[in-house]
Amino acid sequence: MARILEPLFLPPLNAIVLAFLALVLWRARPRFARGTLIASAVFLVLQMVPLVGHALITSLQVDPALRLEAPFAGTDGSRPRAIVILSAESDPRAPEFGRQTVGRTTLRRVRYGAALARATGLPILTTGGIPPGGDEPISVSMQRCLSQDFGIQDVRWVETKANTTWENATFGAKLLYADGIATIFLVTHAWHMPRARLAFEDAGLRVIAAPTAFEGPPWQGPKSLIPSYGGMRATTLALHEIFGRIYYALFERKSG
Repeated sequence: MARILEPLFLPPLNAIVLAFLALVLWRARPRFARGTLIASAVFLVLQMVPLVGHALITSLQVDPALRLEAPFAGTDGSRPRAIVILSAESDPRAPEFGRQTVGRTTLRRVRYGAALARATGLPILTTGGIPPGGDEPISVSMQRCLSQDFGIQDVRWVETKANTTWENATFGAKLLYADGIATIFLVTHAWHMPRARLAFEDAGLRVIAAPTAFEGPPWQGPKSLIPSYGGMRATTLALHEIFGRIYYALFERKSG
């Protein structure tokens, strides 16, 4: 149900819903309807402004980047015993490879997970089920990418059923617990890390955040004020994360 309703709260549908409400109320409350219609147009344009979208995204990047050359330990002194790399999208029809492979977002996480594995010597868990239009779990595509493209062979756990971040945490934690592992490095995009960390900690794991793919500063010159698809995409990603955390707090969390 949440997946069905969520698009109504994200651009551009959230602005379209406001415009539709204005049309419904046009005869009964014309002044309010006109104001709502104007507000929906302004709301849509604001959500397309890169400065707005990137300001929202960067506000989510609260975990600092790890220094690969530094010793790693949690705040309680615990040391991670595994690296968990979260999946994102796949490229289900990649003719140049002749089979499904990881998408661009997933690849950035895999690349950093590989660097972290080289620096620490720790085994990796990949997690992700079969994506829409795919023919294999994305976690399997990630394992193959790590092995063939980055030379990382110790992908010890391949979780193949998860379709959400919460399921990544729930199913992945079970595999790790079976091997007595309770502290992990968690690899995902910097803007995704707060929600991902919440899910994995709620599953009972101690998490050392290993964020990657940080977004740059919101202001990147005058182009930051020009509405664009990229601006709307950034706003959509940020709102998805914010609403996801609200949903977790209301419906998913077992603790706290």
